[in-house]
Amino acid sequence: MASKSRIRWGRIVVCYILLCTLVLTCGSYFRSLEQWLCTRIAPVLNENLQDKPLSLTDNPQDCFRTITREVPTTRLVSHPVAMLEMSPEKIGDLYSSSTAWDAMTFSVVLNKIAGAGYRHVALSSPLLLDGGIGAGAHMTLTPRLKDGGAFEHLVLGVHGRTTAQAEFTPPQLASCAIPSHRVVGNKTQLPFANRKFENDFDSASQRTELNWAPDWLDDELLTQVPSALEDRSFPLLVRWNDEILPTLPLRLALLVRRCKPQDVYVELGKCIRIGQLELPIDDYGRLVMKNAVTQRVDLVQLLSNAESAPAFSQADIAVVMQPMKEKDDVLPRMQAMAATLSVLCSDKMLEKTSVTEPCPPALLCVPFISSPVWRIVCVLVLLLLAVRFLPCFSPGMRFITMLLWLGYIGMQCRSCVMCLQWPPLAQMLVAWLAFYLMVPMLKPIKKRTIFRAHR
Repeated sequence: MASKSRIRWGRIVVCYILLCTLVLTCGSYFRSLEQWLCTRIAPVLNENLQDKPLSLTDNPQDCFRTITREVPTTRLVSHPVAMLEMSPEKIGDLYSSSTAWDAMTFSVVLNKIAGAGYRHVALSSPLLLDGGIGAGAHMTLTPRLKDGGAFEHLVLGVHGRTTAQAEFTPPQLASCAIPSHRVVGNKTQLPFANRKFENDFDSASQRTELNWAPDWLDDELLTQVPSALEDRSFPLLVRWNDEILPTLPLRLALLVRRCKPQDVYVELGKCIRIGQLELPIDDYGRLVMKNAVTQRVDLVQLLSNAESAPAFSQADIAVVMQPMKEKDDVLPRMQAMAATLSVLCSDKMLEKTSVTEPCPPALLCVPFISSPVWRIVCVLVLLLLAVRFLPCFSPGMRFITMLLWLGYIGMQCRSCVMCLQWPPLAQMLVAWLAFYLMVPMLKPIKKRTIFRAHR
């Protein structure tokens, strides 16, 4: 008795037709599966695709497309600040007064400045008038200097110095001190003072209701002359005894921005935050600034109501400065303080900027064989050989052959992904799995026969 194999031609033909149809015509049905496999396999095979949204495309142009979109950006716009030099000699000549700088003249100057539209004023002056200020003059002047008087905000500069015998920090200064825990860094490099010079407003009963801030410090050059570095501002902070105080421009900026000293955070050498505004500063508490907007206004022309007086209608902030010493050129210092105020009072402007950027990576779908004719011929021939002969192999040989087939698909996939392409991986895997499940049905049947011996 012997056995003979019978090939199942009917099943082979049916499986051959199904596999050829699956491989050659059903690619579009696996698009969703291709996309799912692409997003998970491509980043593993190509590290340049990691953490990027991936998509598949049939159009080669889509791989190089760019998109233009509007991106909201915030830009700081410096606030315009006017500069007015308050020279008692020139003002005295204007009024032909024997008393060049008395309380009445000072009052007129303040009224003219307020009438010109300047609502926020930093007044840097020794505040010493000829003949002093009597009780009646105090009652007239002090209400004008308070917030909401002649100006919405006015800050008076304090003339300070350093002595061996320190005095207590004046209460009008201590009230605006910045909490020490909100100033980080080496504070010893900040300008220092521990005693103030007397002025004619110290005797006013309402002096503590006025806004005061350190201004000129006798022993600190940083508060007297502009920095050698053109992009550095007037110092923003001083140490007065053990307290950190805002200087004249910063004190006025806080009032303009409606912020309190508790809203200020300073990291010396890095930045200062005033509410929502953040600006870079150096180790000495000076702004690293640019794009300040300042303009000088002739105060004498303003007082004389001359028609040729320069208009600066954009500015509602002004720095009014009187020389601390006779024949002192106040212009460089006034410019530094005005520029500092301009940056400190910057407004945030929201803009939309067009940004052109490449689209998220799109992998080009490509077949294993680029030529359509050769692709059809190879599929028909290889599938015919597979369904006809592979079922006849031993189990071990079938396993090795199927494993090599699967490895070839993986190698082709990796090669395509490295070139930013994507093969029909899902279609090939489905075809491979379908054939793997069909092999048991295609195995030949062994048929027994009986051979008789004839003599």
